[in-house]
Amino acid sequence: AMASEKGKIGAIGSNQVASIVAWTQGVVDGAKYINPNAAVISAFTGSYDDQVKAKQCVDSLADQGCDVITQNADACGKGAVQECDALGLKNVGTVSDETKEGQSCFLSVIQDSREGVALAVGDALQGRLESGFVDMGPVENVTRYSDFSGTYQDLLTQDQKDTLNGLLDQLHARVDLSALSNG
Repeated sequence: AMASEKGKIGAIGSNQVASIVAWTQGVVDGAKYINPNAAVISAFTGSYDDQVKAKQCVDSLADQGCDVITQNADACGKGAVQECDALGLKNVGTVSDETKEGQSCFLSVIQDSREGVALAVGDALQGRLESGFVDMGPVENVTRYSDFSGTYQDLLTQDQKDTLNGLLDQLHARVDLSALSNG
């Protein structure tokens, strides 16, 4: 939301499964935390590896006025970054460091699945692991940011970057951000 001039963010997911739907809601919540007037438009590729479908989602979101795109779509996410490069849109990567996929991706929110799996195994060994969705996000301390890079690496001010880092620190400390106001 900090990077969007139009207040419209596109969120591309692979499939409408619990983890991706939860991530999409997180994008909405985060955008609204930063800018209560922000709009998040979601799209789903229906694929984990079809880069053409991700490019088509970017095209559709751009046509709807989105100027920042983020994706949680595994291998097809590379197509989203490439299309953002082609269209001059800003991109925020997720799960892996997608800043290496193109110049439009100026930041990635990296999920260290090794740490998340280690936590889940620890819970299983202690008899605390329940069946179903396993959270692997900032509260579990398995999420970090990449370095800022690419065409838009200097888009955010230092104060904005400090705000992002502070929010991640609060999530790592298990602060319920939904109870806080950004104003």
